[in-house]
Amino acid sequence: MFRRPALTVALLVLALLAVSRAQAPERDQFGNSKPWKRLQHFYALRAFPFTDVPPNAWHLAWLHKKTMPVAGPKSGLRFLAGGAWEFMGPDSTVPNYLARVNALAIHPTDPNIVYIGVAKGGVWKTTNALGAAPSWTNLTDALSSQSIGCLTISPSNSNVILAGTGEEYFAVNSLPGVGVWMSTDGGASWTLKGNSTFAGRRINEIVIDPGNANKWIVSCDAGIYTTADGGGTFTLRRSGIASALRMHPTDSNTLYAAVGNPFASSANGVYKSTDGGTTWTRQSGGGLPVGTAVGRIELDICKANPSVVYAAFSNPSTHVIHSVWRTTNGSTSWTQLASVGNTLGQAWYDLVMRVDPTDANIAYVGDQDLYRTDNGGASWTTITPPHVDQRALEFHPTNAQTILVGCDGGLYLSTNRGASWSHRNSGRGTMEFYGFDVHPTDASLLCGGTQDNATQFRGGSNSGYSVVIGGDGFWTAYRQDSPSTVLGEVYYAQVFKSTNGGASWSFVFNGSSEGPWSAPLVNDPQTPTRFYVGTSRVWMSASSGDSGSWSAISGTLTAGSNQYLNVIAVAPSTSSVIYTGSTDGAIFSSTNTGGTWNERYMGKGLPTRSVGGLAVDPEDPNTVYAGFQGFGSGHVYKSTNGGTSWSNITGNLPD
Repeated sequence: MFRRPALTVALLVLALLAVSRAQAPERDQFGNSKPWKRLQHFYALRAFPFTDVPPNAWHLAWLHKKTMPVAGPKSGLRFLAGGAWEFMGPDSTVPNYLARVNALAIHPTDPNIVYIGVAKGGVWKTTNALGAAPSWTNLTDALSSQSIGCLTISPSNSNVILAGTGEEYFAVNSLPGVGVWMSTDGGASWTLKGNSTFAGRRINEIVIDPGNANKWIVSCDAGIYTTADGGGTFTLRRSGIASALRMHPTDSNTLYAAVGNPFASSANGVYKSTDGGTTWTRQSGGGLPVGTAVGRIELDICKANPSVVYAAFSNPSTHVIHSVWRTTNGSTSWTQLASVGNTLGQAWYDLVMRVDPTDANIAYVGDQDLYRTDNGGASWTTITPPHVDQRALEFHPTNAQTILVGCDGGLYLSTNRGASWSHRNSGRGTMEFYGFDVHPTDASLLCGGTQDNATQFRGGSNSGYSVVIGGDGFWTAYRQDSPSTVLGEVYYAQVFKSTNGGASWSFVFNGSSEGPWSAPLVNDPQTPTRFYVGTSRVWMSASSGDSGSWSAISGTLTAGSNQYLNVIAVAPSTSSVIYTGSTDGAIFSSTNTGGTWNERYMGKGLPTRSVGGLAVDPEDPNTVYAGFQGFGSGHVYKSTNGGTSWSNITGNLPD
């Protein structure tokens, strides 16, 4: 995130135009957790009208897709040679941010070989991680889940890699996984394990017995599981939302784990097993917190002195770091350590605890910031990398002063335990875009909004995307006849305008009283002075988006309350025809530039699913296509009479 104080709209303008790191929780002006809203936005659109996505839906769709023929280029469509896609970036950005890194694994004997798990971006590998500009290769683009929760390299064979799927943010809206992808050749090929057990689950840690490569212990949001046959079968050993797992470095029968429901549970606490993970006992020596007093828990064991274990607890109500504890005698007793300071209330979302493998007095704990102790927890020093929201930390195998940290801005390296940092955020395409618009006369230029990494401009190459309008960026729209004018937005339909191609911006519209997390924002190609933005209503500016020129041109265009417009489509051939689609499946149309609106979905055979897209024929405004998200229904529909009736043309597309 880009941190900023709670602001009035006027101050918000100043904060969003800067890449701010002012110390404040990542909350919107209504007090809502912005990480929660991000997750809810992505997940709810795919679950509607249900609470959850079917547990194995993405994997089944992937299996279906593999059976389908691949269509070649069609007449009139522009393809590169062979029908290939061209990567348009970013390889890097001006502040050196890329998408969040959830998981890290460093080769045990070659620290230049590093694997990372990227949010919805799969597994990436580099063989020159310590170089100034590592090169990266994606290993999992062809797999059914790109959502990576953890990475583990087998201690007995470094070519064996386990990728636990599902993003474990300990929230019902986080993306579930499909099981454990296993590679035996350093990531060149993969085999899925445990799909029947872990479909719909979120895996946060896997450990492998050094003396038995077929024995794994898995921590996920349903509990702790073991397998003795290399992932053929799994047995649940301890139920609950497991949040951490570590194995004793020389005694594989001794393990520590945590049950850490971030919103409190009577089962919460640190657990220990002395029989290889078969049975677990909750620890409470010295007043170690248990039960509903604490939320999420992370822990780590010191490799050089495995009697030393650190555990970090979150507060289940405020979600700050509640406390950090340490045992020096294998959990017989525990001592509460000094407070890390004024943490920022987001430990349900990001919390990491790591102990230096060579010195039990050096440890790291992080939520939004990263802290280090050099004296066994008597005091803590803030060592936050250039981007906040800390997720993973790993050590160089032979030099513990060198650490790699994964956070919401990507990957960072320090060679001096966090005293200084250098980024490793170039050469991989991992940015998470909510939406983008392409320059109308130069296809090498584009502008788009990204998750937690602002609105970004491509200046003609994939390197050095410029970053503007801080925070989460969303839809963008060029004025089609004068593309030096471009509009962008942040959450809740708060719209900004630039008249110099993105060099500077002014705040022009505040739809936050009724706006969705991501509001559709479009330009009218036939009358380019008109811009539209969607809340639960359609708002229009006929003056190129100028401040004070916006007015509502519709009533509520959703099927129910607390729903929003997800798409606005203006007919390319005439400004008078406009279509809208909502998060709860409502489609409306206007044939007089928003003067009146007609309902186009009730009793017409359309599914009750979120409208994900609308496309109007470039020559015939009455021909329109609608795409629906979710599962268990048709997904693509066509109308040739302006939405009066529809035909399901989904055909053999996957659910």
